[in-house]
Amino acid sequence: MVSFYIVKSGISDKVTTRLIGGNVMLSAKFIAENTPNSGDSLRMDCVECGGKSTFTISNLDGTVIWNCYKASCKVGGSTRVGVRAADVLRRSEQAMNAEAFKLPAQIVSPTAEVHKFAERWKLSVDRLDLRYACIDSRVVFPIRRNGIVVDAIGRSLWANSPMKWKRYGKEKYPYVHGTGSVAVLVEDAISAAVVSELDDIVGVALLGTSVSRECKEHLNTYTNIVIALDPDARSKALTVRKELMGKHNCTVISLRDDLKYRDQSDLNLIKGKRDEMQVHHNS
Repeated sequence: MVSFYIVKSGISDKVTTRLIGGNVMLSAKFIAENTPNSGDSLRMDCVECGGKSTFTISNLDGTVIWNCYKASCKVGGSTRVGVRAADVLRRSEQAMNAEAFKLPAQIVSPTAEVHKFAERWKLSVDRLDLRYACIDSRVVFPIRRNGIVVDAIGRSLWANSPMKWKRYGKEKYPYVHGTGSVAVLVEDAISAAVVSELDDIVGVALLGTSVSRECKEHLNTYTNIVIALDPDARSKALTVRKELMGKHNCTVISLRDDLKYRDQSDLNLIKGKRDEMQVHHNS
């Protein structure tokens, strides 16, 4: 059980943390002094087991989560501290910086073409907030960061389009959808939407086969990552794994088909990897 006494400025110094399955105690002062900005994570050596860079602490919009990912160590916990004034100011600044991006005027509410596209891929127009680009005939997936639309990616409805996907902004944010503790890296937004329907999984579309700086920053909030690129991108998947190893627990899986086609054996493989990671995390 984890018990806390929360004060307005953060976590009280008088509070200690008692963890399930072990006698490890971490002072609330240590947690408070090492809590990063909202949306950020820190990685360091574990103060209990001495594991090299195995301890992480993340601030997910006012919920602080910490854990040691060494299997034999029982350090871990979470608490709600609320969003600090500095984080509110920082988010406002981010919003002002993101002001630069506004959906082009040609991107409008979903049309019959969008609904037909969604029906074909078994997607929810409302859940994904899909739009329509009327000039170049694309289904548009808004890309959000901290709830703010910072970019958009459009899938052409023209079968012979020389550019199947088009990014409307200048940044290189990934398309992210879903909630959970395991991030599944895929190539495109449709595949990300499909895997996000699975329990405890977040679909993260690289919008290609490489990992941008912005994507790496986003992935800092995840420890467990499944790399599930298309079957013809095995070598690219291994390169991505190499880039992320050390900071994350990564695994590469070999798919029978692109995930957007919902091959049941592929989806079962992802669920199996998710369960393995969760068992390892809790052991």
